[in-house]
Amino acid sequence: MSHIIVVLDTNPAAWALQSQYGIKGLTYDTAVSSIVSFLRAFTLLDSSNKFSFIAAHTTKSFYIFPPEKSL
Repeated sequence: MSHIIVVLDTNPAAWALQSQYGIKGLTYDTAVSSIVSFLRAFTLLDSSNKFSFIAAHTTKSFYIFPPEKSL
């Protein structure tokens, strides 16, 4: 069994800088979509694989998956 933790920076200022100076074509939506695709593939490798997906903002962080209620 493996457990992977993904932390996504959701700071709008950072994403604005990314759109100006970073990788062309990488938007917040495409990043989230790519991360979800990766996590689905990770869980398909072994049914015992687990993951946590956390959103980090300037003032707080919260679990996207698993929901905080299930922790």
